[in-house]
Amino acid sequence: MILHRDEKILTQGPATSLTHDKATGLLFLTNYRLVFEASRSGLLRPGSTSTLLDLPLEQVSDAHVNRPRLRIRFLDASRLRFQTHRGEVDFVVDHPEIWRQYFADAKRETYPPSHSPAAPAITVHVNVPPAPPASTIHIRCPYCRTTYDEARGRCPTCGATA
Repeated sequence: MILHRDEKILTQGPATSLTHDKATGLLFLTNYRLVFEASRSGLLRPGSTSTLLDLPLEQVSDAHVNRPRLRIRFLDASRLRFQTHRGEVDFVVDHPEIWRQYFADAKRETYPPSHSPAAPAITVHVNVPPAPPASTIHIRCPYCRTTYDEARGRCPTCGATA
């Protein structure tokens, strides 16, 4: 995963996506995004990953934990559910309550870069005396006898150089 400028990972961990055909991989929560990268297995690219979910936090409205009705001893099968603009996405993660708390903190304290509150504009007025007018030297073209500003370097009429 490539982080954007000023982006930092708040928490990350192994996860199984119940939304994406029970894909396993890593779930990342940054101060700007929610990202799920699934592990690929196979002969061509063993150990490679593909990004299945990459959403700005502004498109994720809520996170809550769904507890199973039947609890099996020593097995925490709690599901972490995120409500997005596309619908719900479910993950099985370790310690889903901690993930939910990190998400709540990120939503409360962070503004995505595209919607950061603008810094107040500060206008500073400085009284600077106007610069004295530059003295111009006029010269006469030796060929066509037109007068022109020496800074031009060429006569505007015939193009001769000074």
